[in-house]
Amino acid sequence: MRPYLGLLLGVLAVSSAAVLIRFASEAPPLVVGAYRMTIASAVVVPAVLLLARRDLRAYTRADLPVAVASGGFLALHFAFWISSLWHTSVASSVVLVTTSPLWIALLSPYFSRDTVSRRTMAGVGIALCGTAIIAFGDAGVDLGSLWGNALALLGAFAIVGHRFTGRDLRARVSLWAYIAVVYPVAAVVLIGLAVLSGGGFTGYAPQTYAVLTVLGLGPQLVGHSAFNWALGHLNAVTVSTSVMAEPVGATLLAWALLAESPTATQVLGGVVVLSGVLLAMRER
Repeated sequence: MRPYLGLLLGVLAVSSAAVLIRFASEAPPLVVGAYRMTIASAVVVPAVLLLARRDLRAYTRADLPVAVASGGFLALHFAFWISSLWHTSVASSVVLVTTSPLWIALLSPYFSRDTVSRRTMAGVGIALCGTAIIAFGDAGVDLGSLWGNALALLGAFAIVGHRFTGRDLRARVSLWAYIAVVYPVAAVVLIGLAVLSGGGFTGYAPQTYAVLTVLGLGPQLVGHSAFNWALGHLNAVTVSTSVMAEPVGATLLAWALLAESPTATQVLGGVVVLSGVLLAMRER
């Protein structure tokens, strides 16, 4: 049961990310992403060097480029998704970025050894129907919302690359050894993108820095690390399908903290999403 408890912890943690990002909207999106990954890396790297340095010896020379590529995809995921929250609603953004299980399920026979059963595919399909219901109920009609939705989809494609790239490596090295390389790589890429875009890293209110710290320690360090840990025990489709429960938590938090009241279609879609997730979990 431990991998599934890890997935539950991950979902609870990442569900708060969109709302926290909105609270830090004083900073540009790429700066928000850079702070998120830098803060998480600042905790992980010293901890690994002090407590789990031996785990780093599991890396071979051929593994390092794989870890770098995985970190690069993770950076692109946050660059696209966080940017989408500046243009569309929390519900639509989170719904679209969590469509990654569809693309993983479709591409698994070509890029991994994972097998996808009919029941798992049915669970993915049901969950995707739920996300479609939520997106339909919260769909934007202006060009800004369409651009935000497109960015969220690009974020979904980037996380697919991250999952496939890191799947085999994560199965061979410990969680701490994996994220001690992947997270700093993502941080460096995001810092570079933020600098190129002209974003500044100073001059924000103390509350913004506090939110950025919570974002790095909670959704990133706890949430994504839980998913990466589960990825060493479960296949990529199962892990990614569980993430599809995130829109439910994110929508509820947006309702409570941002006054974005859920509509009837969002509530219905949330129930459908959870049903699909539970079906996929039962199959595994």
